[in-house]
Amino acid sequence: MSDGFPEALQIEVTNKCNFNCQMCIRHVWNTKLLDMDITLYRKIAETCFPKLRRLVLYGFGEPFAHPQILEMLRVARKNLPENGEVIISTNGSLITPKIAVKIVKGIGVDSISFSIDAVNQAKLSCIREGSDFRLIAENLRGLAKNKDKAKRDFKLGLEIVIMKDNFLDIPDLVRFAVTNNVDYIIASHVVPYTKEIFAKTMYLTLSKPAIEILKPSLRYGWSLI
Repeated sequence: MSDGFPEALQIEVTNKCNFNCQMCIRHVWNTKLLDMDITLYRKIAETCFPKLRRLVLYGFGEPFAHPQILEMLRVARKNLPENGEVIISTNGSLITPKIAVKIVKGIGVDSISFSIDAVNQAKLSCIREGSDFRLIAENLRGLAKNKDKAKRDFKLGLEIVIMKDNFLDIPDLVRFAVTNNVDYIIASHVVPYTKEIFAKTMYLTLSKPAIEILKPSLRYGWSLI
């Protein structure tokens, strides 16, 4: 932190999305779909970005669904310090090869990760309704082939939300990453917003009976270890 100011800032530029993922908060979240006003974004950029080391542009929406996302990236690069990073997470469907060149070679983004929960089209369509694996893979390769011409030290990543539906697909995802010049993979457990998705989680929650069993031991603390 510099003078008590946070080093990182996350901004959701839009909460709109062109997919309908089964685990998305939209299934329980009733709110207006809006794009962030570019004037407000510029004010934040001028005030905050010069003090940041990392700007993260994503949230519940698809950042590339914002009609002015490229301008937002230019504003970010202009206002961030030289070592300031711009990081984006995307479903990958809207980053055409033409946009990829602008992002990597022209503007200078530091990292983009594609959320891909399976490399099998049938399974991916079930998890992320509206997705087209061939299109997403083509867009990812468009970024990958421009890495050596990047304006900055660009990193390309994949993200997977682990559920009972797709945990066996992780090896295939790793192989896909290796063959497509991907730098990193982020794996995270699903956040269950509904009972249906809770049934697909790959972890156990601590139940009340379990706590009752542990209570007699908790008073001893570290002496048990």
